[in-house]
Amino acid sequence: MSTGRIHPAARLALPLLLAAILLAGAVIPDSSRAFQALVLAAMLAALWEAGSRLARWLVPDFGPASRGVAAFTFAVGVAVVPATWLGHFGWLRPAPFLIWTAAAFLLSLRLPNPEKAEAEGTSLSPASSSKAERIDLALLIMAGLAIALVGLYDMGRLRWAPAGPSLRRTCTPCRPSAVPRWSASARSIRASGS
Repeated sequence: MSTGRIHPAARLALPLLLAAILLAGAVIPDSSRAFQALVLAAMLAALWEAGSRLARWLVPDFGPASRGVAAFTFAVGVAVVPATWLGHFGWLRPAPFLIWTAAAFLLSLRLPNPEKAEAEGTSLSPASSSKAERIDLALLIMAGLAIALVGLYDMGRLRWAPAGPSLRRTCTPCRPSAVPRWSASARSIRASGS
């Protein structure tokens, strides 16, 4: 007889299957069209679930229609912002994007569910936070991660690039052809004047 509760192992099976399909799509780039369609469906499901969990966490008091719009907006943000950064740095390929999607999806599973907490009679935090505080926290986390990723990228780039030659190529006054030859012209002026 079923009590309506899902076993915790079964609850983790679908998210792990989605993440495994995404990672397999990243590892196997030249696969059949059927597998690529499966990876696309898993990617869309993972993005929707991540957006839906973000919407439930950030705006739990929205109605179903508004929460659906918020979930779509967050899902698009979870996909577009990293794709823009990956494209900016020249890393936008299917593998890094699918790995990011799997990571974002698995990280979204760690978000607390406000509806479940209310049903159990527990609160998400000792002092119940307002919607504005939750949004502020999410924005601070995203800004901190953006700064960390830019810093890590610069550290990796500067680790292998010597500083001297790169500055000489970009600095106009430092190029030998741009430096005027005052000493030669001063000699010619002295020689002609005396």
